[in-house]
Amino acid sequence: MPLKLTTTYRVSKTNSTKSQAAKKLKSILQSPSPTKSSTLSKSSELPASFAVQSVGTREVFRGLKNGSNTTLPSEVISVVRLLLESQFETIPLTNWFSRDEIARLYSIRSALPSVIPVTLLHAFFEEPTRVEREIQRLVMQGQLRIIKVANRGKAFSEWAILFETLEQNLKHSFKDASMDIAMRFIAALMGNQAGTFPVDHFSDSDKAELISRGYLTLETHVTPVAPTPGAFNNVTQISTPVVTAPQLQLSLPSLGSLLRLYSGARNRLNELVPSGKVVTWERIASRWNSERGRETSRIKKWKEFCGLRLEVAVGIAAGEGSLEVVRVCGGGGLGLKGRWSSSNISRKH
Repeated sequence: MPLKLTTTYRVSKTNSTKSQAAKKLKSILQSPSPTKSSTLSKSSELPASFAVQSVGTREVFRGLKNGSNTTLPSEVISVVRLLLESQFETIPLTNWFSRDEIARLYSIRSALPSVIPVTLLHAFFEEPTRVEREIQRLVMQGQLRIIKVANRGKAFSEWAILFETLEQNLKHSFKDASMDIAMRFIAALMGNQAGTFPVDHFSDSDKAELISRGYLTLETHVTPVAPTPGAFNNVTQISTPVVTAPQLQLSLPSLGSLLRLYSGARNRLNELVPSGKVVTWERIASRWNSERGRETSRIKKWKEFCGLRLEVAVGIAAGEGSLEVVRVCGGGGLGLKGRWSSSNISRKH
């Protein structure tokens, strides 16, 4: 896509000033990271004489491994597989991690569902209409399933899972005497792409079993109603919101745990790239992958985010519009510009 020049930053017109600014940028990239502060110091900010060019969010995904193939996939289903396979880094089997820490990471990861936020797909392609049409086609063909989560903001309202993975998970969870429920549930899902649950196909005990194992949840939708003028003295009457009856929706075991992990990673990026500021990718990667005074196993990347890759965390934030991927003119490379809103910062999940 063509590069768009953002006019927020002024480019110096004199060669001498450009040279000074370039030296300043170089010193920033080589300067050590702050010690204990969770926010960036003033020396981390780029000089005002540097311009930035908006580039596609797709640029940040080029660091993801795709086997021996270095070309990023162009199909939605292939991108889903790529993100699922590479969203977490390989746990380093070194003396940085004790056996207990390695076991903890494997345990947490194995319990997380194999899903990705649809926001990541939008960040990867930056073609909303095409992505939505392709998702709809894949759902109708039985290759993909979308799980909707209410009241979680734009970044985490929809999740994509491969139907084959969902089927395998169900069979594994119900490998005891309840396998019949799993098989009927799979058949019901294949015949219903809307995401709602066909109530008539299952008894109350079946529903209770599916809810207890995390594959169904009760969602209540609240629709606010605008107040209407009263009949006397134009006094505004308070209207009661319309609350629909609880409806069974498809869910996944431990989806809440994954949501909290992603949300924490996004909030960490808000600390590293404050709203209105531009920070180079090298600086952000340095702060993400290491923290002064802390052992590797104790930094947030591993202790809280279980080795989540920076590219994925940035993709989630960029997909919801909280970060903009830019290229810093004058040899500064890639950078990120904060565009956080109050509704996205420190959102509780």
